[in-house]
Amino acid sequence: MPTAPSGVAVRRIAAAGVFLSVLLLGYLWLTKNPPTGPFEGELAPPFELVALDGTAFASENLQGKPVFINFWATWCDPCLEEMPIIQRMHEKYGEALAIVAVTDEPVPIASRYIARHGYTFPAYVDPAGAMTDDYLIHFLPTSLFVDASGIIRGRHTGQLSEEQMEAYIQRIL
Repeated sequence: MPTAPSGVAVRRIAAAGVFLSVLLLGYLWLTKNPPTGPFEGELAPPFELVALDGTAFASENLQGKPVFINFWATWCDPCLEEMPIIQRMHEKYGEALAIVAVTDEPVPIASRYIARHGYTFPAYVDPAGAMTDDYLIHFLPTSLFVDASGIIRGRHTGQLSEEQMEAYIQRIL
């Protein structure tokens, strides 16, 4: 006739089961991909824009690069005050940092503004507002800082100072 396991054996089996469960849950948590969304810690949603020369541009062209996304408009004074700072960051970091300046204004309006001020950083139009919707942009300016893995590491609503912009950029380089 078999004997029932002792209390010590039952506790050891239960402890081993708990340990293995914690190990499995930890592994699953560490290996899962973050959700796609517009907030810090999330995978940046994919997007398609129109460059100021009229050509199509997609976020897949930015894979493996840190990206500074800035939503702006020509009628937004705080946006326009940020533009010289964005230009300095473009000159400072060059190809090491992708800049995506996004407006939902028509290409001719955005293009004239950028050209009139001599800005050379990449600017794009979101003609249908799809990116603006996907990134939940309700106020301008809004900036996002995405690391080379595509994870949003910073989101800032409102005008950025040069020091703030630099600090966010350092997070993703």
